[in-house]
Amino acid sequence: MVTKGYTSPIAVHPSETIKDLLQELDISQVDLSIRTKLSERTISEIVNGKQSITLDTALKLERAIGISKEGLINMQNEYDSDLLRIKEAERLEEEAAQLDKFSNCYPDLCRLGYVKKTRNPIEKVESLLRFFAVNSLASVPCSLPVAFRKSKKDTVDQQSVAAWLRIGKIKSEGRNVQPFSKEKLKQNLKKMRNLTTEEPRVFSHELVNLCAESGIVLVYTPHLKKAPVNGATYWLSSDKVLIQTSLRYRYADIFWFTFFHEIGHVLKHGKTDAFVEFSNNVVERDAKELEADEFAQKTLIPDSKSFKQLLGKLTPQEERNLIKVYSKEIGIHEGIVAGRIGRETDSWERMAKFRQRLEFAS
Repeated sequence: MVTKGYTSPIAVHPSETIKDLLQELDISQVDLSIRTKLSERTISEIVNGKQSITLDTALKLERAIGISKEGLINMQNEYDSDLLRIKEAERLEEEAAQLDKFSNCYPDLCRLGYVKKTRNPIEKVESLLRFFAVNSLASVPCSLPVAFRKSKKDTVDQQSVAAWLRIGKIKSEGRNVQPFSKEKLKQNLKKMRNLTTEEPRVFSHELVNLCAESGIVLVYTPHLKKAPVNGATYWLSSDKVLIQTSLRYRYADIFWFTFFHEIGHVLKHGKTDAFVEFSNNVVERDAKELEADEFAQKTLIPDSKSFKQLLGKLTPQEERNLIKVYSKEIGIHEGIVAGRIGRETDSWERMAKFRQRLEFAS
């Protein structure tokens, strides 16, 4: 019961008031049973706080002992509310034991405004439960896509990845897109690829629009420190799919490869599949992941033969001109070509000067 800012540490059953009134009126439980036509057992359970007072019971008690049915119902409601509050407080104390699992992601979520900045463990628990939309923190890993469960536990912080995925889901809410169309998506692929030569402030918005035309919600999700994730894909409904990307390394070639990798999943794999694309090879790459890799590679650099010839010609003296000419020839940003060369030849340091860093418009 709450009165003028005071919160009762206990729940008081209406039976306490009924007991006092029966004593004051000198009415026995047997007499009350006769007056109300309620069984002696029912009266005993009410008087001893073992049974709730219903509307029907309250009406009969009102006539027998003079206390209003509204007053009895209010007392019962306050008792139920206080009892629930006390039990929930005890449960949240138990939930607080799991907070250590979220110690990596909580500061990031706080910085991004998704949870409350507080040192109070109960407030932290409540913030996390609201953020993840669950009733228990133990439920968080169970709600993740199947692909995530294949990850090596020693290299991935499950709660941080769960938080990253949840941000994507939150950002997707209320986003209107056309019903998914594989044909429309295929038509838009060339337009999407052409955007690789645009500045991030341009292509970040245009890419969202092209995806929306195809039935895809595309969201750019802030990187969380302990979530080594580049992208994720899963279906929100039968005609709406979510693609979520991260600027983990902020390189254009990684972003575009990840994006078209996720598009590959959408075009080639089932609507019941869910995919999380980890960096640094922290998961086993199965056939579907390799198929999505191949799709991304062929979409970005269709002619692998000409690309191999480029590798054969490349020397430190002529590399800048060769990369620039080849990129223009195939209509793609030179940083993507440089990134592919880095992967093929393990020459990341040499290719760094060509690779574009991204900052997306909000």
